[in-house]
Amino acid sequence: MIDKKGQKDNIRKTIKSIIKTIESAVQIEDKKLYVSASIGVSRYPNDSVDYKDLLKYADTAMFESKKMKRGGYRFYHEDMTNHLKNTTIMGSEIFSAIEEDKFVCYYQPQVHIKSNKITGMELLARWNTEDKGFISAEKFISCAEDTGAIFALDYYILEKGMNQIVLWKKNNIEIPKISFNFSTKHLHQNNFVTFIRNLLLKTGCKGEWIELEITETHMMLNIEEVIIELKELKELGVCLAIDDFGKGYSSLTYLKNLPIDKVKIDKSFINNVHNNNVDSAIVKSIINIADSLNISTVAEGVETKEQRDYLLNEGCKNIQGYFYYKPMDVEKLEVEILKKMG
Repeated sequence: MIDKKGQKDNIRKTIKSIIKTIESAVQIEDKKLYVSASIGVSRYPNDSVDYKDLLKYADTAMFESKKMKRGGYRFYHEDMTNHLKNTTIMGSEIFSAIEEDKFVCYYQPQVHIKSNKITGMELLARWNTEDKGFISAEKFISCAEDTGAIFALDYYILEKGMNQIVLWKKNNIEIPKISFNFSTKHLHQNNFVTFIRNLLLKTGCKGEWIELEITETHMMLNIEEVIIELKELKELGVCLAIDDFGKGYSSLTYLKNLPIDKVKIDKSFINNVHNNNVDSAIVKSIINIADSLNISTVAEGVETKEQRDYLLNEGCKNIQGYFYYKPMDVEKLEVEILKKMG
């Protein structure tokens, strides 16, 4: 767009009008179809006077807008180019790290709040780099999502984790259910359930030994198809959990139809749950809803006695966090926990 002085507001108005038009329902026979738009904007002559650069910059801005809620738009800024370049480089490095087996599995126990017994463990991937040491998942997962490396990464971690479970079982080490985080993008791939089925057969792992955690926000974008795939996963014996529950926009209508065994209450609500009325109300509501649907609850990020005591009083079933255990590698986990359990 040509940007004359003082016209940025007019550009915004034009964009919003375009988005509103695109998102209007389209009637096809007896059905209404809805589409959404993500828009990137570059401006002449602010960003460039070369039309090729302007198209490239608009595409870069659109890439950033896709990370926002539906109907989002972004104006190009030169920092976006640097970010995109760094993201692309890291995406390539992730593929190389998978080939070189540079990812390490850590495990964080989940504890039954009344009995203090370990009821499950979440697998948390760490990236072991030569120059930066261990990198946590928070720093590379979003990059993997943006570049498409998430598919190869999740498959790799799933297989690596399943092999470890089978090894523990062969060594007569009793373990609780192991939970894996995976991108909901997999649920939009036609062969995901088949892949899980084949991977269980390949590794010798049983479906009932694992739990798959699905992020709530992404899952709700295509809920009808997701429900079908989740039911097929359940048929394999796999336990299912909604991760980061409360941050998205689940409706109770959908929630009651989901074949979910567990909801994980997001850490952002736990930090001040004992002295923040809003967070307290949200956590209470989640626990009550889960109980009414016979769904188990896990509170994430529990770090203090005050948080634990509050959750205990409100009827939360399980907690996960530094108050009990930090994530541990296999060796430490076996020494401190698993052999004692056996």
